[in-house]
Amino acid sequence: MTSFELGRSDIGFGKLVVDDAGITRHRMIRTQRLAWDDIVGYRLGVVIENATGAWGRAFGWDFSAVEDFIAALRGKRTALRLSCELLSRQTRLMVNWRFATVELAIAEVMRRVGPRLLEGSLRELEQSGIARFGDLVVGKRGVQWRKRASLAFEAVEDLAIIDSTPVQLVVHRRGHAFAYARFNTGDIPNVLVALDVAERLGYRVTGREVLDTVVGP
Repeated sequence: MTSFELGRSDIGFGKLVVDDAGITRHRMIRTQRLAWDDIVGYRLGVVIENATGAWGRAFGWDFSAVEDFIAALRGKRTALRLSCELLSRQTRLMVNWRFATVELAIAEVMRRVGPRLLEGSLRELEQSGIARFGDLVVGKRGVQWRKRASLAFEAVEDLAIIDSTPVQLVVHRRGHAFAYARFNTGDIPNVLVALDVAERLGYRVTGREVLDTVVGP
């Protein structure tokens, strides 16, 4: 049995409640609830906070990079700004860094809905030879991003999670310096499922540990 409540990490109002039936976000004048079975997808975004406390690289990137390196040597964990937009057929519910220890809620979301979403994508793959994740198509013969020409399976070097900010998924082309596609993890639904499908098809997936630190292996 699972049940816990997360308060706000900032000065806003509201709380997040996770239980065996679903997830509920309480605001000052509005409450949203999604049952686990109603969730048809998610969009997972990760932004890394640099050592100076700024999100991204807006304030003195070079200095921040040095500070980050020193902090890493000292074993200091880099702060993350997480967001997980939950999607149903009727509505959306945002689970994000505004709640303290939000990674606990996100990990529970992945545990509850991840296997079901993976099963659905594998069924789609079996039926049509491809699995769609928004603008990304992963198939037995290759991958495609938006309306670009497909990149054949044998031409794909890897699908790499890049520890940038925001964290990105990059499709590298074999023998080319420039990537076939590069986009934020939150730009496609069910990014972890997409990586699982790619691995099952024999694509090389690298950098997965960047996301595993957020949602667990």
